[in-house]
Order: sequence, then structure tokens, then C-alpha cells
Amino acid sequence: MNGATEPRLQGVYVALATPVTPDYEVDHEGLARLVEHVIAAGVDGISTLGSTGECASLAPRQRREVTEAVTRLARGRVTVLGGVNQTTLEGAADEMQMIADLGCAAALVPPPFYFQLDAASTERWYEQLAARVKLPIVVYSFPQLTKIAVPPAVVRRLAEQGVAVGVKDSSGDFNGLQAFVTASERGRWYSVLTGANVALLAALTIGAQGTIAATVNVAPQFDVALTRAFKAGDLATARDVQNRIIDVSRAVRLGVVPGGTKSALAALGLCGPTAMPPVRPLTEAELAEQRRILAGVGLLQPGAVGAVTGAR
Repeated sequence: MNGATEPRLQGVYVALATPVTPDYEVDHEGLARLVEHVIAAGVDGISTLGSTGECASLAPRQRREVTEAVTRLARGRVTVLGGVNQTTLEGAADEMQMIADLGCAAALVPPPFYFQLDAASTERWYEQLAARVKLPIVVYSFPQLTKIAVPPAVVRRLAEQGVAVGVKDSSGDFNGLQAFVTASERGRWYSVLTGANVALLAALTIGAQGTIAATVNVAPQFDVALTRAFKAGDLATARDVQNRIIDVSRAVRLGVVPGGTKSALAALGLCGPTAMPPVRPLTEAELAEQRRILAGVGLLQPGAVGAVTGAR
């Protein structure tokens, strides 16, 4: 990617949950239903094995199993990003090669946690990965979990080298998001995708290219409707849908993340509620509150899934 190209990644990407069985194996039937659910709603892409996908809780064999299944289920209909979450250079390179071999368009890669890296060390990590595996990288900035905030200037330099094609900013810091947009020259150098779709409308307004978000598992039609309304200049509809996305976010954040996403998907009949250890199930009180919120935005009414203006 260079400064003269159109942003490669745009629109709505689901931070795909990983359905698992009660004995903690990949639930392939649930995974197939979930993939069809989001694609039918009109998402632009699927991002596997991020935080919502329980990247840090799945065994290596399960991580391959999920990526292999999702790329097969997608059948080229949407862009698939493969998650890489490793603390060693060799482990990250091996996983990047695996997702490249399986046909993923890019790798979503956070900096390695544990050591408090400075900007130069973080930049070198991505450069070394790119030297080993020829696959575009989407930098995953989530300092609340990794302890490392990736500076916008680092992403810009990586984009200039052809290493990075985008950044997913899950910090929730709107000033930080603005800094990524400014460094990208509104998408000219790399795509900016917010992980905090509670402010998706605001992100699009300042020049971000889209979102990779957890709530898209539950209500993909909302984010699709918002982006279409924004492109059409229908800000009244976009604001209305944004409010519903905020409510869905409240629902999936109950309990310990990503347990709320799993229980919401179970309420919709897409998969079971099991989350990988050590995440606990939601309490009865949390489940009741979640059902109340989801019913309030119409998701638990018969036929309501997909019934938002602009969804398909």
C-alpha cells in the first residue's frame, strides 16, 4: 500500500466470537451459523481470533481450526483477517504464515505483551514479522490489555514501508483515534478501524474507514445500517442506529468480556453461551439485564434480527 492508493480495508468487520462446546472444543455448527449470520447482514469482513475471539484462551490447534473453518465458510464472500497473538517472534511468524497459507487477506497483530516496550521496540517487532512473512499487517492497538500504546507515527512509518495496511484502535480514546486518522491522512496511508463502535458515527465523521467490533456478532445489521446511512448523508438514521449500537454494547459487556457476547449469541440461537476458561458465565441477574436490553432494541422479537433499515 502506498500514499496514492485507496484504503484497502473499509466498512464493517466483525470481531468474530469463537463458539465453543461445553467441553471447550470449537463448536463448528455454531461457528457456521455465526458466519452466515454476519455475512447475510452485509458485513465487509471477518476478523478472527481477536479479544472477542478469545485469542489468549485457545490452544494452538484450536486457533488453526478456527481460522481454517472461517476461511472455508466465508468462501471468498468477505475479507478475512486472521488474528495473531504471540509473545515470541518465532511464534508470531509461524502463526502469520499459517493464516497466510489459509488465505487470510491480512494479519491482525497486537504488540507482544509482558515487556513495557518503547516505540522503537514496537516498530521493530512489526518490521521483523514483515521480513519473515509476506502478509499485510493490521496493527492492533489495545493498550488496556497489552500495556503498550502503539504511536500513530509508528503506524505511519510502517505503512510507508509497506508493512502495515491499517490499525484497529480499541483504546476507546477518541483523541487517540483522531491522531491515527491524522497520521493516516484520512486513510491515504493506512485504514483506521475503530474497535469502539459506540462512537462509530463520530469515527466516520473524522475520517476513519470503519470498525472491527464485538457487537457486530450480535447485531451486524446495526453497524451496516449506520455506515450506509452515513454514506448517504442520512445523519438522522445514523444517529438513531448509533444509539442502538450503544445499547447492544452495554448488553455484551455485562459480566467478564467476552462472556456477555457468548450469552447474547445464545439468546439469539446462534451458539451456546460457553466461554473459554477463565471467563465465568453470566449470573442470572446479568442475564436478565441482558435480555431486557436486547429486547429493548428489538433483537429478541420474532424476525427482528436483520430488520433494521438498510440491512440485507
